[in-house]
Formats: sequence, C-alpha cells, structure tokens
Amino acid sequence: MRELPHDSWLDATLPLLHEPYTCIPRHCAEAGASVLRARLLGRPAYLMTGREAAGVFYGPGMHREGAVPRIPASTLFGPRGVIQGTDGAEHAHRKRRAMELVQGGTADDLALRFIDALEAARPGWPGEVDLFEIARDALTRAVCGWAGVPLDEGEVSARGRMLSAMFLEAGAKTPAGRLRGARARRAAQRWLEPLIRDIRAGAAPVPPEAPAARAARWTHADGRLLDVPVAAADLMSFLRPTVANAVWVVHIAHALHAHPAMAPRVAEDAAYRHAFVLEVRRLYPFFPVLAAIVGDGVAWRGRPLKPGARAVLSIWGTNRDDAVWEAPEFFRPSRHQEGDPGPFDMIAQGGGGFHETHRCAGEWVTMRQCEAAAEWLTARIGYTVATPEAEPDLRHPPGLPRGGFRLRGLHAV
Repeated sequence: MRELPHDSWLDATLPLLHEPYTCIPRHCAEAGASVLRARLLGRPAYLMTGREAAGVFYGPGMHREGAVPRIPASTLFGPRGVIQGTDGAEHAHRKRRAMELVQGGTADDLALRFIDALEAARPGWPGEVDLFEIARDALTRAVCGWAGVPLDEGEVSARGRMLSAMFLEAGAKTPAGRLRGARARRAAQRWLEPLIRDIRAGAAPVPPEAPAARAARWTHADGRLLDVPVAAADLMSFLRPTVANAVWVVHIAHALHAHPAMAPRVAEDAAYRHAFVLEVRRLYPFFPVLAAIVGDGVAWRGRPLKPGARAVLSIWGTNRDDAVWEAPEFFRPSRHQEGDPGPFDMIAQGGGGFHETHRCAGEWVTMRQCEAAAEWLTARIGYTVATPEAEPDLRHPPGLPRGGFRLRGLHAV
C-alpha cells in the first residue's frame, strides 16, 4: 500500500504560522490529497482538510490532551480545561455538565442580554466606535450577568479586554503577544478562583442555580470536587468564548457591508437571517485549525496513521470543501435554506456530535447571539461604515480587520 504523500516543506511550522488559514488547504491541493504527512515543531504530523478528513479527526482513537502546544493551550483553556485538556470518561462527564448549562432558554437569554447591553450603552458612545470593542463590552456584561459573576460597571471594559486577550493573543507570533495572552489568563484565574472559593464557603451572594455556583460544585468523573483553578477554568470556558462572539459580530457587519442588497431580507426574515449567519460562519475566519494526537488504530482510507503524531485539521479548508459546497468561495446564504450543515460539513466551532466529541458546547448560543446581532445591525440601528476598505486579516487569527471595523453615527431606527 502506497504511503500518504508528504508535505513539500521539511517542517511545516513556519508556513503554518505565516499562513494560518490557507497553508493546509493549499498544500493539500498542491499534493492532490486531503491528508498529508508532515513535520511540525520537528515531530511527525498530519495535515488534514475536508469533510472526510474531519470525520477521521473526530473519530475513535483521536485524543486532545497534549495536542495544542503548551503556551496557546494554557492561554485559551487554562489548567486541564474541559474543551481541549481531557479525553475519555473525564471529558464525557465534564462535557455533560457543560451542556446542561446551555440547554433550555440559555441561548435566547444570552442573546437578549447582549442586545439589552448594547442598547443601554449606545447613548454614551462617541460619534465613531470600533464595533469589536462595543460588542466585546456588551457581551462581557451579558455573560457575567447570566453566569452570576459580580461585575461593577467601572470594570466592564477592563474585564472585556482581559477576556478577549486570551483569544486574540493565543496564536501570537511574537513573545510580547504571547506574554499578553499569558498575563490575561493569569489575571482571569485570579479573578474567578476567589469567587469559586467564596461560593464553596457560602460567602458569595450568588444564587445556587447560577452557572458560577453550579461550576463551583462540578466534579471529576470519579466524584472528586474539581480543584479551584480547574473549576475556574471550566467556568472561564463559557465567559471567554461568549466574549469572543464579538469577532463574529464584526464579520457579520462586514458581510452586510459587502452584500448590502441582502440586508433588508436579513432584517425581516428570521429563516434567511439564520442562513446568512451560517454563511458568515462558514466563510469568515476565526480559529484556523484544530489539533489532536493520533492514537492506536486510526487510519486514512485504509492507511494507518502513526500513533503519537499530531493531526492538524484545517477549519478554513474544511468549510470550503468543494465535495460539499458548490462554488465554495462565493457568499451564498441560500445554500443553507434547505437545512443546517451536516456534522462534518462545516466546523466553525468543531465537528461531530455535541455530547460525543470536543465540539463547542455553546455553538447554538453563538448562533443565537449572531442572529440577534444581525437583526440589530439591520433592523434596529442605522450607521455609516467609517472604514469601508477594512478586510479580514488572514495572517493574524481570529481574522479581525487590522485597524478595526468602525461605525459612525449610530442611531435608532
């Protein structure tokens, strides 16, 4: 049996850092393969893209613990965070607790809190605003209020900057950027760990069913109470990603600016608005790749993959798989009107089943907040785009336009 083709670079680390979104799909296309052997950080690896590869990546035998390099992992997920730091029974147990927090009316509640926070802050905005910053602060207010995390009005922006630094700097290429991300994670842990301790001691004015109080009671799969830093990190896995939705708000506004003829229908038709948001999340950048460690018995089309090698799956490339999407580079919300994508067709926040895999537990919370933002931008406010030439930056995840996406003259309509 022929071996899988090898990437043309001796080590793909630098190309991947230089082109975080396009490197893997481009190299795979040049080799005519969806999976390539490669070296990353001097060690064996596999570069993967497309729906079929995503099915293998999320299949049996792939592990997450240790897959993401230490510095970005500690910045994003904290100490043994449930999203990428656990596998097996431990992951299943803690993921189940996480899923319980976002069921019921949570998505609608957080979306309403987000829009209410935007509207409450709008009278105090200057004549021109950075959309990411105002969405970041509104989402910080919304998620802390939902979670039962005390937040004084005067600290909203500082907490928002802290929470956003963890995802803005997670993939930083410079030591200064990585240091900013690490400092933000340490500050966030110092913020939440005393709250967890106070809740456990009965000294915090947090309702017992608030998410923060529930997180303080979370246990390992064997019933042991989570250590305080780990419980704080798992609670953070809701706060940080919710604030990260400010990136999607910017991308939605950019898509509306690029396709103004779609705006009236986005404003008036909830089903079309849902399809529009799906297409934004399919085509626009956020995190570029996912990582796993190959275990025993994993194969690609009958060819065994080497246990212990790192597998890196391109989100950008998988969301543009031409075996799934007709004319995948074109922005066409209508392609989603027949139904939502399959579990490996589009992996903006991971693939597979929510309970079975490491797919983000809060994905439908993100969808609802994005839909609320799209409605707010098209039906509730008017504005002028002050930076009409701004484009997503494909060199620096999560792809925010360099210099920001700024709005001028916001007013109610």
